[in-house]
Formats: sequence, structure tokens, C-alpha cells
Amino acid sequence: RKFDMLQRSAAAAWEDNVHCNSAVVVEELQAAQADGQQLGSCMAEPATDFVNRTLQKERLVEDHVQVPWETSFSQTTDAATTEYRGGDVSRWMPPPAYAFEAKQRAPLAEGKECEHFGLLRLPRVPWQLPSEMQPTPAMTETVAVEAGSGNSHIDIINSPVAAAARDAILTHGGVLLPGLTRNSTLLDKARTYLARKASRPEPSFTEYVHLAKHRHHLRLHPSEDFTIAALFATLLEAAATVLLPLASPLGAVVEFAAFLTNPGAEGQRYHADSGNTFSHVQAPLYSFFLFLSDVDSPENGPLQVVPASHALSKVRDSTNWGVQRLERSDPDAVKRCTEQWKLCPIEAGDAVIYDATSLHRGTANWSNRTRIVVYMSVLGVGDLPLGQTFAIHNSLLAHPRRLTDAFRTGLEERGGAARIEL
Repeated sequence: RKFDMLQRSAAAAWEDNVHCNSAVVVEELQAAQADGQQLGSCMAEPATDFVNRTLQKERLVEDHVQVPWETSFSQTTDAATTEYRGGDVSRWMPPPAYAFEAKQRAPLAEGKECEHFGLLRLPRVPWQLPSEMQPTPAMTETVAVEAGSGNSHIDIINSPVAAAARDAILTHGGVLLPGLTRNSTLLDKARTYLARKASRPEPSFTEYVHLAKHRHHLRLHPSEDFTIAALFATLLEAAATVLLPLASPLGAVVEFAAFLTNPGAEGQRYHADSGNTFSHVQAPLYSFFLFLSDVDSPENGPLQVVPASHALSKVRDSTNWGVQRLERSDPDAVKRCTEQWKLCPIEAGDAVIYDATSLHRGTANWSNRTRIVVYMSVLGVGDLPLGQTFAIHNSLLAHPRRLTDAFRTGLEERGGAARIEL
């Protein structure tokens, strides 16, 4: 009942807000401000503050986070030698050969959209690392692991589960990871904490979100609460386990935030978070969602990820053009032919990782329950892609957390998540 009251309070914080500005480009935000408009409690900050904060984040990413590919090989070599006990540097892949140009793929014939969509599914890879190899981020636990014991970081990264997840991301654009955590205490505390936080929106932590009415987008910091520290440790370790060979040890956390989708939220349009920079070494960006609540019905506003729509897919244009064509000409067909892409059913503690060049969206929530997720985005080496929100506190960009940090001796978040010694 306490959580239900918090959920209702969070929804009420948005219920009467008629000033939600869904403008997505800086020019539109500036024009809105010139007309005397405010962004209202959708972000709890004026348009000018949002624009300035966005520009500041972009500078921090360029100055402190980004690692250009031409300078990263020697750094990666050092990391492999010092942090990975001489592990073969060839295991860290160069930036993916993203192909955004339509000329490389045949278009989809009109009228074949539903047939094509029916063939596309995100693979499911149950998170079942061998128990002796689990990098368990328990809320108060210290884990000491010796190299060569059969559960070193290299063994974990090369485990069949991690390898299968990486293959799914490269081939299909994403992967479902059922059972990433079944720590019910952590999940319960996280839901309650985030519902309470959303009910009191402040400029210090709110963030832009498409179709903001009835949606909360909250920046998080591991130092703000013991529970958030534990979530950060859980996501960082799992991200390193799966993504380190794709993003390199220098892959960095560039987003750490939560979404709450309240009853009444409308469905967003399909979009990608990473756009074409016309570079042959564009840095990969991966988003990692941990579901904190069950999603047992398509009416509960599940996340929808379009398989094979990422910029490595051989059928990317067929998929993307088909989605866009149906959206314009036959919205009913879009719903009918893409329902299988909704990530449902989902249990609290399940997760999904997807390439940020993939099309995705938050769907409409017509249920009576709020959907809550926490997520982390990881940027690999290479040239910065276009289109990111960088939903993260500036301090986590000024002093970025990299994937290699997940396996360093003495990882310890202030507020106490887990102390992991590998």
C-alpha cells in the first residue's frame, strides 16, 4: 500500500502539468523560452537551464570521456597488460563497422512489411553464469577471486552466456537477459526509492524525455543512496561482463538514470539514440535496461526494441523503411505486425541490452500500474555518435566510470554497494 501511494503521488506530480515541452532540438527550446514558455515540471527546469546543462554535458564528454580510436590502441594495450594480466589485446574489438548508407542493402517491397517483421525476434539468453563465476554485487558482500581459479574476470567475460549475449547484440541489435538479478530486497527498495524521488521532481535530477506527460526521467548517482549504489554496481559488472570486448576496457558510462512510465502515458514514436556521424570509426553506444517491476501485459507500456534495425544489420533498411512506411500509411498494421517486439512478459530483475543505433520506443501505458526501469549506457572508443541525451550527473562525466573499473581491486561506491576484489 505504501508503494501504491507513492506511485499515485508520482503520477499526480505530472497529472496537472500542461506545460510539458516535447521539443527535442535546442533551437526549439530557445524559441519556447523566447515566447516566455517554461518546460514545467516535466523537467522541473527552465528551457535556458536545460540548454546550458546539455551543452556542458557535451563538453564534458568530449574533454573527459571520449577516447578517439587512433589514440586508444596503446591505452588499451596498457589496460590489458596491467589490469588483465597480459590478456590478448585482440579480444578487444575495434569500433563496429556501422553502415548507415542505404545503397548497401536492398529495400523491402511494399506490402511485405508484416511478413518481414514476423521473422525478427530479440534472442533470450538467461543470465546463468556458473555459480563459482558469478560477479555477485551483493549489497554488503566482499568477493575475492584469484586469477587462474576458474572464475577470473577473463573467464567470466569469455563465459558462454556472455559470448552468446554479445553475438546477439552484434547480429540482432540486442538481447534479453532473463534473471540478471533476483534480489527481491534490492528490487523492492529501488522501486520505493524511485517512486518517492519522482513524486518530488527537482531540476537537480530531472531529465528530458519524449512525450513527457505521465513519464519521469530521473538522473541518478551512486552516492545518493545505498540502493542506487547497489544498482550501479549490478549494472556496471554485468555491462563489463558482456560489453567489454565490444567497447574495450576504456568503454565509459555516459548515462545512469531511471524511467517511470505512469498510467496514461502515450506511446512514443520509434527512434534511435545514436545517429550517423559519417565516420568509419564511430564509437558504439549500448543501452542496458534493468526492469524493476513486472511487465505482464502489453497494456503496461513495455519497452519495444526493433530487432535487426541497428547499423550492423544486413536488413536494417528493409526493417527501418518498413516501420516508417507503416507508421505513415497504416498505424493499425504497425500495432498488429510489431506487437511481438514488445518486451513482455518481463519479470522484475530481467534486463535487456541493445545497440543504440536500433529503433526503439516506450509504448503506451493503459494499465493501472507504473512501469519502472533503471538503465546505464556505455560508450565505446571512437568518434562520438550523434543524438545522445547523456542522462547522467555531470560529476560522472568529469570523472567517468569505465568498464575496467568493474574488475579493479577495491571498487567501492560511497554509500556502500559492494566491494569487489578481482
